[in-house]
Amino acid sequence: MAQDAAVAAQAQAIIDRVNAEYGEVFARSEVALNGERASVRTKETNLGDLITDAMVWKVLKEDGAVTVDDDHVVGINNGGGIRADIQAGDITRKDLNTVLPFGNTLAVVYVTGAELLEALEASTYCTPEEIGGYPQTFGIGFTLDTTKPYDQGEAYPDSTYYAPASIQRVTITAVNGEPFGMDETYAVVTNNFCAAGGDTYYAFHAASEQFDTGIVLDEAVVEYITEALGGVISRETYETPRGDQTILTTEDPGTTPGTGPSESGGTSQGCYVATSVYGSYDCPEVWTLRRYRDEVLADTWYGRLFIRAYYALSPTAVELFGESAWFQDFFRTRLDQMVSALHAEGFADTPYQDTDW
Repeated sequence: MAQDAAVAAQAQAIIDRVNAEYGEVFARSEVALNGERASVRTKETNLGDLITDAMVWKVLKEDGAVTVDDDHVVGINNGGGIRADIQAGDITRKDLNTVLPFGNTLAVVYVTGAELLEALEASTYCTPEEIGGYPQTFGIGFTLDTTKPYDQGEAYPDSTYYAPASIQRVTITAVNGEPFGMDETYAVVTNNFCAAGGDTYYAFHAASEQFDTGIVLDEAVVEYITEALGGVISRETYETPRGDQTILTTEDPGTTPGTGPSESGGTSQGCYVATSVYGSYDCPEVWTLRRYRDEVLADTWYGRLFIRAYYALSPTAVELFGESAWFQDFFRTRLDQMVSALHAEGFADTPYQDTDW
């Protein structure tokens, strides 16, 4: 069909107006934000942190939007919904619209702790292989043991995904720094796609209560950056993922892939020797030792040098001696003595997140 010149001109006028508005710089980032497909679908990223921070911030900003205490509000956005990186430098709304192109709205789903755990187990069933449902999260500290098989149960209704017959791989260590409860009620701020049971989130669709806020996701992120962050995504806050997620692999027990010692000075999220000795990252003694590492050792240049040496050498030590009863007894005796001394100084056995020293 021949193009109608008058209609084409009106359409172009609309396109030009949108491009002009969305092309304006509204913020800047001091760091590159990782939205790479292979990253957001397999692990926590700093862009996933930014998006889920914005989601929860926006909902909590609305008075009376949730009926639980703030420490029971968490955020989840499926990694498959994040479609691009954001480079360091100026940011336009078009950049954000490229990252979040689907026009999703924010929804709030009320779930029990058991339902939240099911959603995480189902959404990481094939990790470290890519999956669109992989959870970028806010407020949920969890450990994913990829060395354990997914216990596949019944197929979810009208879905190509399967429910877990039992929870084998995911352990929630804390919610907003507080103990996790299977029978507690949590408000999950998510997108309307996940709330409707998209990807692996049938547990959200089946939840007893939910509502759509009508707030557009990319607009919520723009508002968060301009208002809460003052228009600057800082290196201090978003240079690296905050470390809510710990992924256990056969290669490096107790570590998150891709977060080992780096040129910028960051450490691995794991605690190799302590985790091996005590048998679990979730052990309270490991939390105490991690707090000592970040609050005491990392406070001095020689402490930081020691930490780097520890992370450089300890994987080899674990590989050589990790199955040795002598190794475990030798180190546990000494670590127990250290933990006892730290308790005397006021270091409590509470769930702990790494600091970005």
